Amino acid sequence: MQWRVIEKQKDALETQGKSLEEAQLVRRAMLGDAPSLEKLIGFYYDAIHAFCCRRTGNASAGADACQETFLKMVQNLPHHETGHKKPMHI
Repeated sequence: MQWRVIEKQKDALETQGKSLEEAQLVRRAMLGDAPSLEKLIGFYYDAIHAFCCRRTGNASAGADACQETFLKMVQNLPHHETGHKKPMHI
């Protein structure tokens, strides 16, 4: 029973760490730091790409949709409000 509590705490800390790292990357990307933007995209690329391919049923259309998604993210980055506890929504 004790190990379950420890595992839950560990998972919460890992999630919090990812959220803090993500928030730092978002702030840097907002300032025009290309490596931070690249890393931020890297966090989500595989999941977004897989979703888009499944949703469209076509690898080429999925890749296009994925590209459009990240383009919208970059275009809306200046409007993102930092300080939220929730991760960035793409």
